Amino acid sequence: MQPPTRPSVAPGDPEERRSSARPSRHPFLTAAHFLQGLFLCLLALAAAIVEINGGSDLDAFLATDIGLFFGWLLYPRRLFILTALVLPLGVVNQLFDYDLIGGEYLEAAYLLALALGLLAITWATRIVPAWVRPGSVLPGLVVVVLGLLLLAVSASESAAKIILSFWLPTAVLGALGLWYLLMSVFGRVKP
Repeated sequence: MQPPTRPSVAPGDPEERRSSARPSRHPFLTAAHFLQGLFLCLLALAAAIVEINGGSDLDAFLATDIGLFFGWLLYPRRLFILTALVLPLGVVNQLFDYDLIGGEYLEAAYLLALALGLLAITWATRIVPAWVRPGSVLPGLVVVVLGLLLLAVSASESAAKIILSFWLPTAVLGALGLWYLLMSVFGRVKP
């Protein structure tokens, strides 16, 4: 017995129109993960322009964290852990810069900021698990690099001038943006 054969589809049949109306695959240029990388690169360029034009009163760590937050809003599957960890720390830095937090309370403020970030991550793992990927290594690496930069700030005054300027968001947002763009172009990200 022969298997039943499908009749050939004549041009103009509804079945052919339905299959041709479906896009085969979205190009990566309009994908949210590609746009996130592009946006981070544009924010890095804006931070470089701000630094070249004389800087800003905004804390460099807070500027980096705000950029990460807006990048996370574009594509929520990435940057949540990193944003949740470092955004509260950037807020504490800005409050310290404006003398709203005294030096004797700074360590406690940092601990509370880290606790808020960890609570946000815990909440996300339960409520929106797509925001927190198991085995994410990049957030930890970026936090380690930021910690090493802070050690360099305390060791050298010339390093402090560079690191505590808007070159920090330029470097961090630019590196993440380029990495995400490359991952998108080479198909390493699944939408």
